[in-house]
Amino acid sequence: GRSRSAFRVSAATAIGSALAGRIADPREQPMPAATVVERMTAADAVIARPASDPASVPLVRGDTIRPVPAARPIVGTLRGVVLLELPDRFSTEALLPQGPRVWRHRTDLTALAGHLYAGIDAGFARRARAHGGGFVVAGTDYGIGAPQPHALLALIQLGVRAVIAASFAEAHRAEMVRYGILPLRSDGHPSRLRRGDELEIPGLPDGLERNKPLVVRNLTRGTQISLHHGLADREIEIVRTGGLLYAGLASGLAR
Repeated sequence: GRSRSAFRVSAATAIGSALAGRIADPREQPMPAATVVERMTAADAVIARPASDPASVPLVRGDTIRPVPAARPIVGTLRGVVLLELPDRFSTEALLPQGPRVWRHRTDLTALAGHLYAGIDAGFARRARAHGGGFVVAGTDYGIGAPQPHALLALIQLGVRAVIAASFAEAHRAEMVRYGILPLRSDGHPSRLRRGDELEIPGLPDGLERNKPLVVRNLTRGTQISLHHGLADREIEIVRTGGLLYAGLASGLAR
């Protein structure tokens, strides 16, 4: 039968081969002279002109499109229960199950949040909503894998403002900060924190300072541990104000 081989070539080789009708060296092909166009006239009859006052144009959403949730500023003590314990090297791919049954909700984050961590614990979202948020505890290298911004937005929708782990994958840690979720690193594996423990982090937001550990009180067990955030000054500002979506700091970062 005919060969089904595929070849990767440069743009020049592709053009030369198209002109020759076979795989060819573009340096051996007569190339047409280039025409320099000094000015082009656009046919803009089909271009919709913006309104003179864009704020006066109502935003129309489809039935399955919901507003994007944003974390609120941290204005005092964070308190909540440990909702979930995760193993070492937890991948971002496991934040949400794959497939159309879940991802058809990508524009409805309230519905999408119902599937968070479902492959690990099907009751996570229900428990988070019952408690009004809380904390997630993990082992080493939490968040390895490709970015999952939808999952972080869904986590915010459930009211989770902090993840406590032995260590974080750097890319996921940075993404958490952008959305206003605190990445808190413990000295060693945070195995002393168990699901159902009630925790509080006092002294916020003023206590969130560069190179200053945070004290986490375990109200259930009557103990406390120190956690490190490792945030730079700009990251502290972002987390304090609830992330870039809430604070509108994206343009400031670009300056």
